[in-house]
Amino acid sequence: MVMNNNKLYLAWEATQDPLTTYANISAYTLPGGIQSFCSFYENTYLIRIQKNNIRAYYDQAQSEKAAQNGLNDFLDSNWVTEFTLRSDAALADTRLFLEKYHNKQVGDGDIIDAVRTGIELLNRLFTVFQACQPQYTSLVEEHLRTILGDSLPNIEKTKLLAHLSKPATPSCLQREARDWKDLLQHLNNECPDSRTAVFVACAQAENSHRFHLFSPKVRAARAA
Repeated sequence: MVMNNNKLYLAWEATQDPLTTYANISAYTLPGGIQSFCSFYENTYLIRIQKNNIRAYYDQAQSEKAAQNGLNDFLDSNWVTEFTLRSDAALADTRLFLEKYHNKQVGDGDIIDAVRTGIELLNRLFTVFQACQPQYTSLVEEHLRTILGDSLPNIEKTKLLAHLSKPATPSCLQREARDWKDLLQHLNNECPDSRTAVFVACAQAENSHRFHLFSPKVRAARAA
């Protein structure tokens, strides 16, 4: 926590586990964080944590300056290249980590190294995640609206910007959400009985990995 006499405002709040909160803070404080390659970041902030609830308060004047610096960075092709390389590398290394340990037992001698590597990857992911937060990108959207000029009404500009911000191909999370929705719809259409209804309700309550069919609740519902 860093504070001075400046007036702070509530920038965001979330419910998350302690490890995620640690990654949030580390993105600003550890070597290699956003201050190492971005010209925008907070010097003054207050992090309030109560159990799994977190609130982040920032300084208004610094946020306005960060928004301008964020616009300058995002208009710099060299910075965009570095940001993209950092993002791609963090995602690629995380994918290899998940492939290595997914559904595998980790021996006592390896678990400490695995946890350390996992935390390091989480910090890297949160660094690039934090670098594209609204307080840094708000003027980027305004700049794009200016480029579009007055030929389009604001609602059409909003639709166009939303379309341009979508990835060219669905992300793994989008594919997972789509497949999960398709599975639930298939179960409702093909087996509209009480047992399947219980299974679907349990699966939705799990709200975890795609086709999470091995949880105790789901197994019990399917066997009923």
